[in-house]
Amino acid sequence: MRRALREQDVERILRDVLNAQGLHVSVVRAERAPDGWRVTVTDLGGRILSTEIIDGPPATIRTTLTRWLLNHD
Repeated sequence: MRRALREQDVERILRDVLNAQGLHVSVVRAERAPDGWRVTVTDLGGRILSTEIIDGPPATIRTTLTRWLLNHD
């Protein structure tokens, strides 16, 4: 049985992805959504980006977040 991820886990994965891509943000937030997670980042210019992603194992969340951020860079 898979351990359920917490908000802090998803936020850590998001920070790791941001750092790996060299993207700088001022705020990182993850909240539970009905089908997974609502992820929000605020860039240094004050632009707010958010998306909802399906819940899954950490590797899947990391891949999904990487694709999302690369499409909005």
